[in-house]
Amino acid sequence: MKDAPAILGRQQTLEKCMAALAAGGGVLVSGPAGIGKSALLDAIGSACAAAGQLVLRSASAAAESWLPYLGLYDLFSDAVASRPEVVPYHLRPAFDGVLMRTVPDGAATDQLAIRVAVVEALRALSAERPVLLILDDVNCLDSATAEVLAFAVRRRQGSRVRVLAAERLSEGQEPTWWGLLPEDAVEIALGNLPGPVVSELLRTRLGLRPTDKLSQRIRDASDGNPFYALELGRAALRSGTVVQPGDPLQVPERLRGLLADRLHALPQAARDALLLISTAARPPRELLAGHEWGLSQALASGIIVSGRDLEPRFAHPLLREIVYADADLEARQECHAKLAHAHDDPLERARHHALATSEATEELAAELEEAARIAVHRGAPGTAAELYRMAAERTPTAGGGRETSTHADPGAPVATETDTVSVTSTANGSSGVSGVSGAAGISRASAGSSAHPSGSGAASDSDDQPGDAGDAGGTGSADSRDLDGSSADLGDSASQPGASAPRLGDSGAHRLLEAARAAFDAGLPRQAREAAEAVVAGPDPACRVGARLLLVELDDDISVQAALLEAAEADAAGRPDLQARVSLQRADHAFRSGSVEAALAALARAEEYALTTGDRNLRAESIAMRVPTEIQTDPERAIESLEEAEALGLGGDLTLPSIAVRKSLIIWFLRRGDVADALATAARLRADVERAGRLRDLGDVLHLVASVNERAGLCRQAHEAALLGSRLRAETGSSSVQALILSAAAELSNGSAEAAVDVAQRAIEAGTASGDSEFTGYAHAFLGRAELLLDRSSQAAHHLARGRTLMRNVGMVDPATFLVDADLAETLARCGSFAAADRILDEAQEAARRLERDVVKLGLTRARLLRHGLAADAREAADRLRAAIPTEHPYPLEIARAEVTLGELERRARRRAAARTAWESAATSYAAAGCGPWLRFVQGRLARLDTPAEPLSATERQIVELVRSGATNRQIAAALQVSVKAVEGNLTRLFRRFGVSSRAELAGAEPVARVEHV
Repeated sequence: MKDAPAILGRQQTLEKCMAALAAGGGVLVSGPAGIGKSALLDAIGSACAAAGQLVLRSASAAAESWLPYLGLYDLFSDAVASRPEVVPYHLRPAFDGVLMRTVPDGAATDQLAIRVAVVEALRALSAERPVLLILDDVNCLDSATAEVLAFAVRRRQGSRVRVLAAERLSEGQEPTWWGLLPEDAVEIALGNLPGPVVSELLRTRLGLRPTDKLSQRIRDASDGNPFYALELGRAALRSGTVVQPGDPLQVPERLRGLLADRLHALPQAARDALLLISTAARPPRELLAGHEWGLSQALASGIIVSGRDLEPRFAHPLLREIVYADADLEARQECHAKLAHAHDDPLERARHHALATSEATEELAAELEEAARIAVHRGAPGTAAELYRMAAERTPTAGGGRETSTHADPGAPVATETDTVSVTSTANGSSGVSGVSGAAGISRASAGSSAHPSGSGAASDSDDQPGDAGDAGGTGSADSRDLDGSSADLGDSASQPGASAPRLGDSGAHRLLEAARAAFDAGLPRQAREAAEAVVAGPDPACRVGARLLLVELDDDISVQAALLEAAEADAAGRPDLQARVSLQRADHAFRSGSVEAALAALARAEEYALTTGDRNLRAESIAMRVPTEIQTDPERAIESLEEAEALGLGGDLTLPSIAVRKSLIIWFLRRGDVADALATAARLRADVERAGRLRDLGDVLHLVASVNERAGLCRQAHEAALLGSRLRAETGSSSVQALILSAAAELSNGSAEAAVDVAQRAIEAGTASGDSEFTGYAHAFLGRAELLLDRSSQAAHHLARGRTLMRNVGMVDPATFLVDADLAETLARCGSFAAADRILDEAQEAARRLERDVVKLGLTRARLLRHGLAADAREAADRLRAAIPTEHPYPLEIARAEVTLGELERRARRRAAARTAWESAATSYAAAGCGPWLRFVQGRLARLDTPAEPLSATERQIVELVRSGATNRQIAAALQVSVKAVEGNLTRLFRRFGVSSRAELAGAEPVARVEHV
């Protein structure tokens, strides 16, 4: 049986169903409405049909269950119409009548004839091929069909007829339709989908990012039911309105009919109690006093249940949405007012104060702003973003009203009077890290770049801060309308139709800019962009600079970034602190564009401005951006810079400068070979960033964590970190090329080379389109490594060379950055480009000597000896390489990689036993590291070695000699009087037999064509 198609979140369940059916029995799939039973049946039916089985399906509906034999019509009308002979002649009149193929004659239906006709039809059909009966919504099947099928199933012969049924069951109910299935049938109950799977469903079907606030809200309300989630999502998108804090989700009538029947019969006292619970997941106990009778009625009806802590909660989250939506605005505001008065937590109190009134006052705006600062300290930037936004909206205008909405061209200067605003921020920025699976670099362009006009923490000026609540949410509330750091932020408004941002007065611009920064930190790109674009239209140049720099971080296009920087520079004139920020971002832009000199000049200006202002964070950020370049060119100076940054005393706040400096330290450790220190420092940085809830930074840190683990020979951990980092980069609005780079790295760590080729090619396209030379270089290098694993030496050499060139163009001359030189030299040598290989190795060895990069010497040695073995004496090269391989190395897999090359040299020297020893040792190392692609590569080498050696045929010997003489395929065909196609076929077999991948390797001579870009 063929594999069934993948179905989101149900792959293991699908495989279990397929196995049960393959064993010859039946399967009853059970679960509540909307849980995905029909989708599972569809997938199984498609797989069985593709495998050659006859699939007969009935789809019942409650409204049609009174129609007799409708199920038989669904199952057999087409099958019998095309093959009438499957029903015995004397039984056809009765069966044709049931299938509406003849005009009824008024006679009573012969029940036995119908039953026997179905039995005979199934026997005849299953004699030709297996038959699968699919009964969807079997609880709605008409009774006449059910009786006939039960009769037929009891009389089935063998296992050629199988039954797959789906029954809708509520929690606690037992299946009642076992009579329609074989005796050995199994029940498979479908449970709720995990939250991440629901988020992925909303992304693939409706285009909602998993980090969008609307997506998070729907995920919580659906409670893992895919049908509920999609219906809620479609309703929200159709409505064209933004789900603001305190607003209910729109619940479509189709869902209301499934859940709300019990609500209508409740007395008003119960409704009042339910509204209070729907407004906050855990309302203070004193507010529930006096509602005991109402709660008891709701409990008896099954609307609420008693949790482990004896607090009432809704039986399904969607019921909470319905209760809240059905209440009028005045009733909801009254509940929020009670909760604001009763709550001690400053975040909850501020939020409920805001939702209890429609007025805008400075007192309320200030309370919300202070609550947002506290949320940042609690590691909940998503919550802070919503609170800052609410503060901006509740900031009164000069005329006494609330801020309204506008949109403007973010790249155009705004001519308004100067009204400076003191700005603090949560400080964030991108920090790309060069490649996993051989990469241990940090993107100089983004190591210290910041979209924020201040590098300090947003709450650093607050003296009265509660302790950390212990999770990203601060309050830990599970309610989707509570500030829990994830689901509380009700709708990434930029992702919804009709989204609007506040029209800013002088005092609102600062608060909305803080909302944009917090959203950026939380990985909410659309929300950050919308707020930043609104700030650009505001009156304050300082805020406009901060907003434009943030928009630079949010845009992939280098040309768009340039326009934003020009506008920001105009607004920053005369303000050294702002000019420093713009200069830092210009350096980032120049690095990514490949203009290293321009980048270094911009960095020098930024440091001058930082010294002028005396801002320690600005200085640290400037240092952090230049350190990666110094690591490439002047390691001693890099150490001095790191010590200088440490002496600035950045404090305990996790800011962009402190993160960037710690990243640079990790890179320094790794390139020196201090892998243990790099691992420990990377683990601490990851933990700190996770605690702070900075998802945008976390994607970049995970790139570095994956690189460090790969160098440490921990490919499973590298694979997991790279996959998570790729997903975070995609979900938080990082450039597509950066997300794809991490995905390719994950495939090369413990995935497949074929998948890595596909992802790396897409990364090259994305990087080229955006003008990002640095990450395009990484993409080419990854693609080259994947081609190497697929034995495509010419393609591997091309992409490795192109990647090396692009990386060197942006200043990456350190041979320990990507470990590309040895692999490139080897592939060039295999293609016969010995002079080019020598040049690459000479340059790399000189750089390794100058920068004291002893960690790369083993790789360069094995590449040079492979070149010697291919061009001269394989036996001598193998002996020298065996002697050069150490017992230990800072990068453990460098030993395995050298053993791969050693095995190749030993095979060429015709020492098969020695080749086997080398490759088996490499395979053991790769297996222990969890490096699947290289393990499969070595296993392929061993399999070829195990192939029995047969003498070459006369034709094969002639072809080899002609190849060695430099003859082309056409010349060989003419000499042997065979077709060119025959020559190509023989060469393919000879390549496989000799374990080579090119004519040059087969001949040991110069190739016909050279590799470009070297």
